[in-house]
Amino acid sequence: WTFVPNPAWMGFYHDDIRLSHGLFDPPSTVLAISFLLVLAGAAIKLHRTVPGFAFAIAWFLVGHAMESTILPLELVFEHRQYLPMAGLLLGVVCACAQFVPARWPARAVGAGVAVLLLIVTGLTAVRAATWGDPLVLAMSEARHHPASSRAQYEAGRALIVTGAANGQRGPAEQAALPYFRQSASLDENQIHPVTETLLIRAQHEPIAPAAISELAERLRRVPSYTQANAFLDLLVRASETSLMLTPDNMSQLVDAALANPHFPPKVRAMIMNNYGAYQFNIVHDQQGAISWTLAAAAEDPKNPYFQLNLAKIALAVKQPDKAGEYLDAATQLNQVGMYDKEIDALQRQISQ
Repeated sequence: WTFVPNPAWMGFYHDDIRLSHGLFDPPSTVLAISFLLVLAGAAIKLHRTVPGFAFAIAWFLVGHAMESTILPLELVFEHRQYLPMAGLLLGVVCACAQFVPARWPARAVGAGVAVLLLIVTGLTAVRAATWGDPLVLAMSEARHHPASSRAQYEAGRALIVTGAANGQRGPAEQAALPYFRQSASLDENQIHPVTETLLIRAQHEPIAPAAISELAERLRRVPSYTQANAFLDLLVRASETSLMLTPDNMSQLVDAALANPHFPPKVRAMIMNNYGAYQFNIVHDQQGAISWTLAAAAEDPKNPYFQLNLAKIALAVKQPDKAGEYLDAATQLNQVGMYDKEIDALQRQISQ
């Protein structure tokens, strides 16, 4: 990427890079480590005779040592290369300068540098033009990274966002389905493309049991709790819109999500809360809605959000005294004032 900055190699998502699980899994791991060790050794050995080369390698390795972390962030980000790249390029220029013969005309050297600058400027212009349009960028990422699950998903999402903005959401959703299917097939732990596909289908037709089972299995095993956001959105949509998802379908999905050992209490509480809203709005099971929201409050007892929802349910079922109790609990938990406006509005409703 540094010496041959081909825009097709770059991108937001690099989940198409094979992860290393050992020195020989894949074999390129031990080759890469050996290569870096040889470079480091050469820099130490040649630091007096070729200081430019030694500087380049040292800057590159130290720069990436600062950019790296033990935290499980993204595997690859282009911006992590910016600082290490600066020293690498400067060092290489210094190392190469001493080999430029004195008899070379200055104009020839200048022309070569100018051509190089024009090339990288052109590549930058191409990259900037691609980034100038979200849909063009997303489609370019999907085209350049066909084995990236996340790039395929973002392409489908960009199609829907653009189509909705142009009043063509329906056709855009159908155009996005192949990208969602490809995204799901590339990564068995991805929740987003499966939920998006399910939501699109559920607007028009009943969902096949196999599709529900596939999403349930993914929810049960997915190792990252951030994937739960897609399912939380699905629960919200299901509680606000008429979808061809049966209560049994929803129960199966919720049970699977709550069985995931990687979901922390805050995420579990939101699942319970959103499922309670589904019970209240769609199933019209008031007791079920109260039970699930109470379970959410017990799972995350310091969050005033769930107490507020209990107050809203109590008001909806004509129990203002109970609503007042929940509102008092929410007020005590609302220490940073995040829910002041909502608390005031509920207080006025209870007073009325």
